[in-house]
Amino acid sequence: GHPCPLEACLHWGLQEGDTYLDPLTLLVGNPIRLIGAASFEATQERAAQLRALGLDGRVSAAGLISPVTGVITSEYGMRVHPLSGAWRFHDGLDIGAPCGAPLVAMASGVVVELRYHPSYGNRLGIDHGLVLGHSLVSSYSHATGYIVRIGQVVVQGELVGYVGTTGDSTGCHLHLETTVDGVSYDPALLIP
Repeated sequence: GHPCPLEACLHWGLQEGDTYLDPLTLLVGNPIRLIGAASFEATQERAAQLRALGLDGRVSAAGLISPVTGVITSEYGMRVHPLSGAWRFHDGLDIGAPCGAPLVAMASGVVVELRYHPSYGNRLGIDHGLVLGHSLVSSYSHATGYIVRIGQVVVQGELVGYVGTTGDSTGCHLHLETTVDGVSYDPALLIP
């Protein structure tokens, strides 16, 4: 019943009982990211390519894919650090893969971090906006390098860099971290 000057519009409302509320209050603290029609079409095209490659079985319930093919070499949580020997928290999931293996974006998003860190080596961060109603950011560490830039929009499955062993590392692998609503979260619970 609302006039729409475009081919398609979204009317988004929030109601508690008989009272209408501002739906933007649900997004407090999370950046609002609108994907332009061209990016949406590119995302849809990439999804079709992933299906054609037979990756449907490698997509998690959250719609995410693993950024690299390999074996888990160190899980998220407490562990004996392989270099220092200290018992401490491991804030990511290590996936072993050959140096130079391709790293892809686990979901569409915007590149928000690209730097060198003494421990993490070459580090890339992607803000995926809202996934299933929660803010999701992923980071990829120890790469030989990245082929994206800050502010770049990437689509799920897009090549972003290559596996390496930069920083404090015992061999070629991806150190994958995820934060959900700003809190560290086990990546193994998000990817297939």
